[in-house]
Parts: sequence; C-alpha cells; structure tokens
Amino acid sequence: MNMNMKGRAGYETLAFLDFELVPAARRLRRGGQAVAIGGRAFDLLVLLATHAGEVLGKRALMQAVWPNTVVEDVNLRAQVVNLRKVLGGGGDCPWLVNVAGQGYCFTAPVRRPLTLYGADDGWQEEAREVREVRAPGRAEVAALSA
Repeated sequence: MNMNMKGRAGYETLAFLDFELVPAARRLRRGGQAVAIGGRAFDLLVLLATHAGEVLGKRALMQAVWPNTVVEDVNLRAQVVNLRKVLGGGGDCPWLVNVAGQGYCFTAPVRRPLTLYGADDGWQEEAREVREVRAPGRAEVAALSA
C-alpha cells in the first residue's frame, strides 16, 4: 500500500471468510458488525492473516505479539483458543491449524481489497477481491509437519 494513501483516510483491509480486518484501525467486523476481540488475539490474527498459508513458528509469534516480554507457550495457546472462539470454529477451527512442533498456520483465503483515492475527498470506492492469497488446506499443512 502506498504510504501516502495510508497517511490520508485509508487503511489496508484484509478480508477472509465473512470477516474484514483493518489492522491500523484495530477493527474486526463480521458481516458488517463489530466483533469483540482482545488486544493480544487481535495482534495474533493480524500476524497470521498477513502471512496466510505460511507456518509461523511459536517463538516468532510470541516475540511479535509480546515484544520485550518473556512469555510461555501457555500464553500463546490461550490466545489461539480465544482467536478460535472469535472465528467461530471453537476447538476445531479449520482456519487456524497447529502444525506439530512448528507453529500455527492461518488457512482461510485472504483478500486484500484496494481502496481508491480521489484528489479531493479521500477514498471514492473499494475494489473487492483485488488479490486473493491461496492458503493450503488441512492435508497440505499436515504434510508440512510430517
């Protein structure tokens, strides 16, 4: 995203399933309605969604979500549980996969809608589904951990 656009009225949006995530505004919506989510779970979701389809190591996740803080695996697991509840999948959330011994992978396809800006009045329209990131399915993620 062009930094000038971000500096004006626009925010990058990540769209997946029926959610819209706006990291800079710290906003998550589902079906157009605001979703309550804790700060750490939100930070974890942003990191996972921006790297959809990639396995992110536990240590890297903990360092990013809890910078300059010593935390244990249990803290990360608790936030993963919270995030799964928010996403509506409970313990079997198919979009947030634990890759044994490696970390976590967000498997939902993520779209990055593009906000178009006019010279006078900020944004004019959104072009949905500009770029779709293909995330691997459960079988592909399982193969990574084998």
